[in-house]
Amino acid sequence: MKAVPYGSVEYWSSRYDDEERDKPGGGFEWYPGADDIVVDLLSKLGGYDDGFEALEIGSGSSELAAKLAASFAGSHVILSDFAENVVHRMRERLGGKDLEFHVVDCCRMAYRDGAFDLVVDKGTLDAVDCGDDDGARTSCLAEVRRGLSVGKGVYVL
Repeated sequence: MKAVPYGSVEYWSSRYDDEERDKPGGGFEWYPGADDIVVDLLSKLGGYDDGFEALEIGSGSSELAAKLAASFAGSHVILSDFAENVVHRMRERLGGKDLEFHVVDCCRMAYRDGAFDLVVDKGTLDAVDCGDDDGARTSCLAEVRRGLSVGKGVYVL
């Protein structure tokens, strides 16, 4: 087992419970300021002004998905995490802001092939790579690739 079990749903569920106890209604941003960088990057890339289909994997308690939905009108953004407790909390906190909330393991996603124009990952692959499953990183990347639309899909890592 790794020193910190970042690849474990039990670890994250416990961490999110602790976060809610210590900072009720608050969130945690792994990379402060990254939300603005992602929005700026997509604005500069162009082609997103009419909206897009997006999935944020391993969203945790970040507000990136809400910022994407607010910044690009007509977008459909899914906030996802494999820890059910944080998905429930984020639905309560951000619900009604053009978002969907899904409990999803990024290594085994049930979305159709090519469903997304954009998949955003703010540290999830790092956490997956810290788990005990040596094939998890490959599985996650394969699922992201499968979920991206052919020809225009972008993975922001």
